[in-house]
Amino acid sequence: MTAHFVSAPHNSKPPDWAACARQELGDIEVTLGKVIGSSVPTIARINDHLLTSGGKRLRPALVTLAAKACRLPYDPDRVVNIAAATELLHMATLLHDDVIDRTDSRRGRVTANAFFGNKVTVLSGDYVLSRAFWLLAKDGDRDILRLIADLTIAMTESEALQVVISGDVKSWEEYYWRIIRDKTARFLDVCCRSGAIVAGGDEALQDAFSEYGLNLGIAFQITDDILDITGDPAKTGKPVGSDLRDGKFTLPVLLTLQNSTDEEGSALMKIARQKELSEKDVAALCEATVRCGGVEMAREAAAGYVDKANRSLEGCAPSPALDALYALAQSIITRMN
Repeated sequence: MTAHFVSAPHNSKPPDWAACARQELGDIEVTLGKVIGSSVPTIARINDHLLTSGGKRLRPALVTLAAKACRLPYDPDRVVNIAAATELLHMATLLHDDVIDRTDSRRGRVTANAFFGNKVTVLSGDYVLSRAFWLLAKDGDRDILRLIADLTIAMTESEALQVVISGDVKSWEEYYWRIIRDKTARFLDVCCRSGAIVAGGDEALQDAFSEYGLNLGIAFQITDDILDITGDPAKTGKPVGSDLRDGKFTLPVLLTLQNSTDEEGSALMKIARQKELSEKDVAALCEATVRCGGVEMAREAAAGYVDKANRSLEGCAPSPALDALYALAQSIITRMN
């Protein structure tokens, strides 16, 4: 499998993909601080807590990099506003997801729902989502507004589907790819396409960046699924096997169940089909996923999607922003190791 990677000196760190968008990311951060304020003190505190909790700002970076990689003149203020709107949408989903999953910590910090309670956290998520669409309405581009509205619908449906099929391994086999596409991959796809639209890219450019974002998003989610099995809790911020505890059967586990020997596969499937997994069950499934090659097969799948992401950009003109997009894809490979 061949992938297009940015050249770098032997044993050096991967290129800093965010460097090309650093100025814009600073402007986006300022915009977020201005837009996220509220006259209700508790909402203001929750939003400030979320804003200062860190994060790579991946989605606004993709809007910015796609716009810059088109190599056409564009209005930088529009890019900043649309990029900020994508981050607000992401922040809203984090607030809602933490309530749904009953998460009490994220990135080493207590979550808003754990500190302020579920009711006001859900309402704060609604407020942040409304602010995202306020920015999009202010921009006024109907194509981008429609894209992000359709995305929000798909994300909500896939989140509901994930809740409905919780703990049902057969349903996860059926719906896994739809869930990761609509919850994660389409978001990155829409960010990239939105950047190309703002920059005035033609349909071919929009499609190229959209395809890059979709495949990047699939690879990114598979990597998250791998790290849930193999990651260091001190770095991931959650214990090993958290997805299994939440009733989520992700690609590494599904591949293990599908490719184990008849006897072991039957034993593992018997565990997976239980109504509620004990800590011993979670540990057994995680151990088998590593030992039986589920993690390695998932790594290969993620690498394949990274390769697809890179190949979608082959017709684009060279630029520092394009190099940054290749570097971002490479960072997913590094993240898996």
